[in-house]
Amino acid sequence: MNFKGSMELEYIAKMTIILVVVFVLSSIMFNISGGLKTKIMSFFGGNDEEVTGVEITRDSLNDASLATYIESCYRKNVAHKGDSVCYVINLRNVLSSSSISDAGIRSNLIDKNIDFEIPSSGSSKSVLIKYELLGNKVVVKFLG
Repeated sequence: MNFKGSMELEYIAKMTIILVVVFVLSSIMFNISGGLKTKIMSFFGGNDEEVTGVEITRDSLNDASLATYIESCYRKNVAHKGDSVCYVINLRNVLSSSSISDAGIRSNLIDKNIDFEIPSSGSSKSVLIKYELLGNKVVVKFLG
């Protein structure tokens, strides 16, 4: 008796069932955690965030004032379960990445364990400060 043909059909049926189960579980995961889809899209740069939060106008920013905003943003959001825009700061003078530094900001933080990210290049008159749950950090971005 030759069972070779039935074994091949059995293998195809098992693989089809496995693929369907993986697809269904993936769909459930993405539907339950809609935020995960947003995080993946923003990681690859495909999701422009809606700008909300406290809007502030200042003449300029330095490491000390930026550290204060970063720490405030972190403290407000560390217990929350999602990303949050904390501040949109409109400046009268242009802020460039060369005028701020990780070390300068870190030295002005009371809590030295706060993780943050600042722009490595560029300049702007508008700065966005937001908390990102993924990475548990505060991100500073130049707008426009």
